[in-house]
Amino acid sequence: MKPGKDGYYRSSFRWDGKTYTVAGKTEAEVYRKIGKKKADLESGKRSQRRVTVRDYAKQWLATYHPDNVWYGNAVKHIVDDLGRKYMTDITEATLQTFLNKKAET
Repeated sequence: MKPGKDGYYRSSFRWDGKTYTVAGKTEAEVYRKIGKKKADLESGKRSQRRVTVRDYAKQWLATYHPDNVWYGNAVKHIVDDLGRKYMTDITEATLQTFLNKKAET
């Protein structure tokens, strides 16, 4: 590993199809940061993987709009269709399919 023109060392790694780049003043710092970033990604992935749309929606509604009937009804529609999916599995395409289906009714 060689320092760039700015004097910083850089290294990249891929995680779940996404590339992450880490920079540091020394090689050791770069390796330390890579380890920390991977640990953060792993712990975040584990905790998020267990959260379903239903569980997240229930928590969100109770936290932000506990007495709002309109939000409660909107959340019910989402949970009816997507409630068993994990939050990390929801993609833009998943949401667009959901909206298209709702637009037909």
